[in-house]
Amino acid sequence: MAVQESDLTIPGRASPPGPAPTVGAPADQPPPPVFSGSADMRPAPSREEVAPGEHRNWRRVVLKLSGEAFAGGQRIGIDPDVVIHIAEEIAVAVREGVQVAAVVGGGNMFRGEVLSERGIDRARADYMGMLGTVINCLALQDVLEKLGIDTRVQTALTMG
Repeated sequence: MAVQESDLTIPGRASPPGPAPTVGAPADQPPPPVFSGSADMRPAPSREEVAPGEHRNWRRVVLKLSGEAFAGGQRIGIDPDVVIHIAEEIAVAVREGVQVAAVVGGGNMFRGEVLSERGIDRARADYMGMLGTVINCLALQDVLEKLGIDTRVQTALTMG
């Protein structure tokens, strides 16, 4: 699960003027900040030189995981090997001091639109999709906690 600088874009925000920063750029030419706002949201100070294939250190990241990613090569369901792989990659980042927020989808369980086309009430079908998201979150949480990473699942659904 490699992340490249080209993957770090903010939808609806224009790219900064000038050439895009390159990995290994001289230290006197820092890349433009991706985030605006408080100092906590800016990238961590970059190392003098970043070798090809390495990444810049970030203090906080938001990771979007589609439900389909949890299914692996299957059409539906959860592939435990995929969840373990994702969790191990997240654990590496967390151990390096990165705060990770994962936004997880549930399309590998239910798709509200498809279910509503088959006669299930659309609101109820969407609710079922949200439950699929929670199922994926719980699977990821389980593996992360077994790897020693503290986690918290947050959902708009009321659950005890």
